[in-house]
Amino acid sequence: MTIKAKKIVAIVFAIIAVVSVMMLFVPKGNYSLNVHADIEVNNGTVEKDCYKTIIKIKKTGKYVINADWWMDEAPGFITGLIVNDESGNSVFSVTGGMLKCDSSPLELKEGKYTVNLNILPSADAYLTYAKENFENGEIGEADKEMFKNGLWSMDYKININEYIPFARALFLCFGVVVGLLIVALVVVSLRKENATAANYDERQIAEQGKSYKYGFFAMLIYYVLVLMVFAGGIKLPITNDILIFIGLLVGGAFMATNSILKDAYFRLDENKNGMILFFVLLTVLNLTIGVLNIINGRAMTNGQVTLTGSANLFCGVFLLYVLGLILAKRIMDGKED
Repeated sequence: MTIKAKKIVAIVFAIIAVVSVMMLFVPKGNYSLNVHADIEVNNGTVEKDCYKTIIKIKKTGKYVINADWWMDEAPGFITGLIVNDESGNSVFSVTGGMLKCDSSPLELKEGKYTVNLNILPSADAYLTYAKENFENGEIGEADKEMFKNGLWSMDYKININEYIPFARALFLCFGVVVGLLIVALVVVSLRKENATAANYDERQIAEQGKSYKYGFFAMLIYYVLVLMVFAGGIKLPITNDILIFIGLLVGGAFMATNSILKDAYFRLDENKNGMILFFVLLTVLNLTIGVLNIINGRAMTNGQVTLTGSANLFCGVFLLYVLGLILAKRIMDGKED
């Protein structure tokens, strides 16, 4: 077996091992329901003011309840969600015109839970609901101007998922590791075993040093600007994790720019055409996922762009920029020849 074949086998086994470990952390107890309702408000009244359904929890444990009825435009009413156990006690409640939120970890016993979606078409209905369901009615006053006549098509999504500590960070790490291993697998597969030279030559290494410097200073300037925005109390419609992620892409873009234009991006033993095809596939995949997230409303949560909803889109834009640089370099080389 050649060295290249051994590396490929090792990477494949590593991917299988990481995925196997990741499967151990996948929540086993997940429950969900979707409720569609066409709600018409007419002078502060609705034809049906409550939608009830049952979710059966099969195993006692810790869970997180996710509520989602986020829309492009707020409806002219408020929806109140209450989840009750078999004794009628509330285990989770929340209200909102359009909403996407998670509960804190809850200890739920095995049994049936009633999900109540209450339609509150007026300020008076909202106030009455608050007094009946919240201690001292301390839920905040509703602006009367938000209640309007009209017809709205609502899609309510309620998920009850098994709680796993640090689940988001764990799966993010697993995803990054698997992604890096897949990239390593493709890169190793595309290297020429009988190439006259391997790795990078001295000129390429020198240019890469400049590229890393450009990338470092680009990130430094970017994060200083972000720090100034935070210090100025400016609120951006974007979460902090995606701001950090964009900074990494900015540094990568500056590094790639100099490396590509100076012929220091690809190794001497790499199949350039194969690598470019790989970049094209990655770009299309990321842009497609990013656009689908926008269409499905997953790119933003509570009016903010999130990492999980928009990382693919930003990756796709970054890869598209890299492909543009590679194409521009090929055009310039063609003119020189």
